Amino acid sequence: MHDYASFCPRVHLIGPAQHYCGEPSLATCTECIATAGDATAEGLGPKKLWRRSAREFAGARRVIAPSLDASRRIARHFPKTLPQVTPWEDDTLPLQLTPPRGTPPGNARRRIAVLGGIGRAKGYDILLACGQDAARRDLPLDFMLAGASADDEPLLETGRIFITGAYQTEELPALLAGLQADLAFIPSIWPETWCFTLSEAWAAGLYTLAFDLGAQAERIAATQRGGLLPLGLPAGRVNDALLTWRP
Repeated sequence: MHDYASFCPRVHLIGPAQHYCGEPSLATCTECIATAGDATAEGLGPKKLWRRSAREFAGARRVIAPSLDASRRIARHFPKTLPQVTPWEDDTLPLQLTPPRGTPPGNARRRIAVLGGIGRAKGYDILLACGQDAARRDLPLDFMLAGASADDEPLLETGRIFITGAYQTEELPALLAGLQADLAFIPSIWPETWCFTLSEAWAAGLYTLAFDLGAQAERIAATQRGGLLPLGLPAGRVNDALLTWRP
């Protein structure tokens, strides 16, 4: 398993209000799909999708999820299924992370790396709001998007968000080294089942901040390789944390 397409036709548990839905009843899910649409393009609807997945899980020799958080969510929706937790990567391996530079006026601007393709579920609206707030308050804060977004132009217009464009996986280490970031930020607003960009940020030596949900929170809490922010925190408060956080 690598997302929630087994019971959510939206796949990422993001409803029409563009935030984490909280995994409500099937009736509420049906209303959500009627408004927000079916990202799977199958048109089964939540009830038929759930029934099909329940049959598939019942017939499987083993169901595997990469994180305890993901396993528990699946078990909650499919009480007869308890996925085995098998991490996609080994977080127990030692890593050398570099603490971010001191906050201004000690060391001028703080550069925040954001990795991957940033759409709504991955936190596009959060990133845009953070860039706008940084510009409005003239904060010594810049966001370096190593990747692309759903709509680059509004991000660039903030003057605080810089975008490299899409990259090949093998290009990322050199790309991140060139950005000379102080810290990484994962603005994702859905409970990810693993979060490979978190692994990539750590491999680049960056402590990482993320919202307190999903596998991203589980992994950060277990390793202490970053910090967690309350989901729904206003952009200004997010920026304050990015400016001042230290391990």
